[in-house]
Amino acid sequence: MEPGDILRELRKLAESQGVAVRERALGPAPVRVRSGLCKVQGEPLVVLDRKIPVQEKIAVLAEALNQIITEDMYVIPAIREILEAHKPADSSNPENAA
Repeated sequence: MEPGDILRELRKLAESQGVAVRERALGPAPVRVRSGLCKVQGEPLVVLDRKIPVQEKIAVLAEALNQIITEDMYVIPAIREILEAHKPADSSNPENAA
């Protein structure tokens, strides 16, 4: 899959789970703002900085979805691979220890 297609599929998956995805220009502000998952008025929202590369947008969205998607949910295989690649390392697993 092309990166643009992956991003579209991740957006569809997020929206199917009730998570809005918005792209905004996150410019200089008094408080540092970055892309990621947050809640606005109790509703989940993923904000993507419009200026970051598509690969970074994919990573941000995949990391956010890993907090929402369960293993038993059906996700197309190509997207499941992306989610797996962006799962946080399990620090309780001795194999992942440095």
